[in-house]
Amino acid sequence: VVSRWVGSEVPNDQVEVLRLKEGQFLMPGFVDTHTHAPQFSFIGLGNDLPLLDWLNCYTFPHESAFKDVATARRLYSAAVDYTIRNGTTCAAYYGTIHFDATLTLVDILRARGQRAFVGKVNMDQNSPDFYIESTEETLAATRRYIEAVEEGRPRGIYPDSPLDIVKPIITPRFAVACTMDCLVGLAEIAQERGLPIQSHLNENRSEVEFVRSLFP
Repeated sequence: VVSRWVGSEVPNDQVEVLRLKEGQFLMPGFVDTHTHAPQFSFIGLGNDLPLLDWLNCYTFPHESAFKDVATARRLYSAAVDYTIRNGTTCAAYYGTIHFDATLTLVDILRARGQRAFVGKVNMDQNSPDFYIESTEETLAATRRYIEAVEEGRPRGIYPDSPLDIVKPIITPRFAVACTMDCLVGLAEIAQERGLPIQSHLNENRSEVEFVRSLFP
C-alpha cells in the first residue's frame, strides 16, 4: 500500500486489485530482531537460574542435540511455523554451532517464505566439551556456511523455493564463549563479505565480571 506510486507506469490490465471485505484489515508483519531458533522447544524452563547457569543446565545440552539433522529439521520446522502463526514475517535467527543443522534452518525458512538473517553460532572457549569448536574449525565452518547460503547450494529438499529471502549473519554467541582470535577472525569475515553481525551484551553482573577477566 503506497500513497503515491514512484516506479514505472504499469498498465491497468496488469494490476491485480484486492478489495478487503467488511471486518478485514491490513497490518505489517512483525520483525523479530533477536531470536534463538533451537530454544523454542524449551521456552519457560529454568527461569530461576542466572544466565550462565541456565546455559550450562538447559541450553547447551539441548542445542548439542541439533548435530542430528533429523532432530534439527523437526524442531526448526515447529519453531518457524510458530513465529509465522504469530505474525512474524522477518527474523534474525541464531542457529547452533552445527553446519548442516543451520543450513537445514535456511532450507525451512526458504520453503516457508519467511525473510530472515540466519547465523551459524561460534563458540571456541568456556563451553562444554560436547558443544564447542576450535577457533580454526569455527572460522572455517563459518566461511563454508556463508558460501553455501549465498550460493543457494541445492540440498534436494525444497528445490522450487526462491533463494534470496534468507541471508547469512556473523554470530559469535557472546564474549564469554569466544576467544579474541575468534572475534577478530569473524570481524575480518564480516568485513570481507559485507555481512552484519549479531551477538549479546552482558546481561548480569556475574557475566560482566567474567568478561572483564577474559578481556582486561
